[in-house]
Amino acid sequence: MQSYRSSSDVERKFCMLCGSNIEWAMPDLMSDYVAIALASLDDQNVAGEIKVLHRQSSAQWLDAFCVIEDD
Repeated sequence: MQSYRSSSDVERKFCMLCGSNIEWAMPDLMSDYVAIALASLDDQNVAGEIKVLHRQSSAQWLDAFCVIEDD
């Protein structure tokens, strides 16, 4: 994985081979928190409860596994 700062607070990581977004974090503000791109996982059953934002652009299989809240 390769990482870069997309802003002064946010660090993003992506796959150097395919360019897929893998995760983002705010290490200086929330050092114990990281956001994982769920669609990058091979096993869709690995995630627990998921809150979906921007649902109109989400993967179709997310609907079966998510708590859907309107944007």
